[in-house]
Amino acid sequence: MNPFNIRVAIEAHLEKGWATLGLPIQSEMVNESKEGILDPEALIVATVLFASDARLLKDVVVWTTAHEGLLIHSKLAACVRSLSQNGLLALQLAKKKVELAALPPKVRQALGQSGGKTSKNLQRALKMAPMSVVSQRAKMVRNRLLFGASARADIITLLQLSERPANGAAMARLLKVNASTVSRVLTDLRDSAHLDKKGRFVLEPLNAPGLYLSTASPARLQSVIDAASVEDAGLRRAMLAELEEDPDGITSEVLKAF
Repeated sequence: MNPFNIRVAIEAHLEKGWATLGLPIQSEMVNESKEGILDPEALIVATVLFASDARLLKDVVVWTTAHEGLLIHSKLAACVRSLSQNGLLALQLAKKKVELAALPPKVRQALGQSGGKTSKNLQRALKMAPMSVVSQRAKMVRNRLLFGASARADIITLLQLSERPANGAAMARLLKVNASTVSRVLTDLRDSAHLDKKGRFVLEPLNAPGLYLSTASPARLQSVIDAASVEDAGLRRAMLAELEEDPDGITSEVLKAF
């Protein structure tokens, strides 16, 4: 396993994610109904960590500036905190890329990045797919437009999936929110008759298997790269075996490729 080749494969999947969210890049899109749902915060953190293409990074800055109101900054920060020590060290280096200097201040703060400048690349922003189109192919984005950029919107998205977390505690871990927040939202949904007896969301279930890219993905992908750097085959297999248990879509695809 070559760490560089793994990074190339990861970046290709990240490009699919950003094409789905409307960036004008030459890449196929994620078919959420077959591959799983995209988590915007996880996509941002994974892109900062693993992407090297300067044009992609510049476009990500443009996207986050144009759609910052759809982002949950506390979730971004929690996603960063969940990284391993190697992941945090890698993030420290990645944040120094000059293309990321113009990220919105609150996004920079969530990533632990100080300073910077504001992006005003209006010409590039005009080339992005309109949100009316993105919302039809990125369900987590659509639910945030419906219910606001909040844990409530993301919880509803998970409840709509055919393969969803087994309980509220698992939802809390995956969305990087307090278990009490999940419990309160689930109670509200039951009281408003939006959950059936099996805990399924009653209105408009999503035809999607699970999550293609989740808040666990950046740490999982960093673990794949860490394992690839280990020379001992037995130790490498042991490190990868843990990742094969209940992986998200992007980690599964990277593991299958290597």
